[in-house]
Amino acid sequence: DQVKSTYMWEGKLMQDMEYRLMIKSLTKNSEEIIALIKTQHNYSLPGIVQLNIDGGEENYLKWLRGKS
Repeated sequence: DQVKSTYMWEGKLMQDMEYRLMIKSLTKNSEEIIALIKTQHNYSLPGIVQLNIDGGEENYLKWLRGKS
């Protein structure tokens, strides 16, 4: 998805069109994924956040865990 991003950078209000990337994985893979993104991203500080899944459709969660 391309999104309009508004943020403060070095004391200035910035607006840019950016692409949103969502990666679905297990928590145990987070450090490796973040490290890979940092090596490939053109920003010095990419906006990386981690969202924990507290629930959802059970068949999908089983698949995500590799237990389908």
